[in-house]
Amino acid sequence: ENAPNLSLSLNSITLVSNELSDNIVQQAPIIPAPDTSLLVQEEFYVNSDSDIEIFVRNKRLSSMTEFSSAKTVVYIHGSRIWSDNHFDLQLDNFSWMDYIAAQGYDVYFLNIRGYGRSTRPSPLTLNVPGIAAIGNTEEGTRDLAAVVEFIQQRRNIQKVILIGHSAGTGKVLRYANLYPNNVEKVVLCGASWRNPTVVPSESSIPTYRNFTAQDIKNYVQKGIPVSRKAEIIPTDYLDALWAESLASDPTSSQTDPPTVTEPNGWLNDMQTNWTTDGVTPLWNCAEIYVPVLVTTGEWDTTSPPQWQKHTVADLVNAPWKAYVELAQGAHFMAVQTNRMTLFNTVQQFLDQQNF
Repeated sequence: ENAPNLSLSLNSITLVSNELSDNIVQQAPIIPAPDTSLLVQEEFYVNSDSDIEIFVRNKRLSSMTEFSSAKTVVYIHGSRIWSDNHFDLQLDNFSWMDYIAAQGYDVYFLNIRGYGRSTRPSPLTLNVPGIAAIGNTEEGTRDLAAVVEFIQQRRNIQKVILIGHSAGTGKVLRYANLYPNNVEKVVLCGASWRNPTVVPSESSIPTYRNFTAQDIKNYVQKGIPVSRKAEIIPTDYLDALWAESLASDPTSSQTDPPTVTEPNGWLNDMQTNWTTDGVTPLWNCAEIYVPVLVTTGEWDTTSPPQWQKHTVADLVNAPWKAYVELAQGAHFMAVQTNRMTLFNTVQQFLDQQNF
């Protein structure tokens, strides 16, 4: 039985449990940037499968000495842009990761296998068809599980808060299905949704593919009106994103000009599961039993708002759920000039305890 309705006011938004809110945040609140000098950073490699090492970064206040499930966040990325160059991308001297950590949270990100500094399973070739499972939802969920177990043991806690972006949301949902006792609450940004009306391609999918600076620029600007692109994601932001992409991808120097590489596991999932009727879903929103915040940008054409509304509608057993559509936001709002709208909206959900 669903929990009774509970409203939470986030500035101009009202979020109501088990009801769909179509309100759009119209203006980012004015909040000072975090003082990153107060933060401490550590990096780890966590063993996932026998031959897989997952790169993990942790940030927290240097004064933090007590740790709890309600104050522990784990972020998992989507496709093309991973954690270093999205969640912890330094723009105007701070990142989304810094912002959350500065509010008193113990914050982690991981890069699933095939991304960034995590293990790149062989074959690292771009023309091997038919074996595109590397970095798919099942493998990524195993990587997430290994990292959560590492954090549980490190901090002596049971649960964590999960934030997923894009294809990472499927891994968050699958993990929450498999390990419900390990999840405090969930944030889904630009969530994936199974859409059986899409006809899958019959062509084979290579294991990896490369992206140039222009490819990445086009991807992060997708959906933003042409007249607003330079304002919403200016050149210095794009330059910072590309520089961090190259710095965090050990394969980038193997091509001329430099490119970044990602596995096509998420694309394989889309062709074999997300768009196919009669296939057992990789996750079930009806089996999520914790508070959930679903956010998207009004300009998001990669995971459009109507997909998010389907996701929220499927969360029939969440004790509290909310949908927030962010004005002037595209799929990668965390790297936009108005990113504080996203940051503050998610932060207020993280801080809310009375669900």
